[in-house]
Amino acid sequence: MKKQKKIYRILKYCKANFDFSNREELEKKCLKKLAEFSEPEYFEIRHSDDLLNNGDKLKSWRAFTATNLGGIRLIDNIAINQ
Repeated sequence: MKKQKKIYRILKYCKANFDFSNREELEKKCLKKLAEFSEPEYFEIRHSDDLLNNGDKLKSWRAFTATNLGGIRLIDNIAINQ
């Protein structure tokens, strides 16, 4: 299904455009992109180790998402730095 591939492309977009100072803006943009073809639950950028969303830019960060596509809930994540 082509729409499923779009989820990974959005995660890769997040990785390519990640900057510690633009996390919230990037989350909103990626959530909006997901909403173009699915029903997203969330798109969040969090620390890899404790899942908090504030703190040190030197920590390892991941993007997490969950969305509904054709009645199926899909979840995915990607390391976006380090």
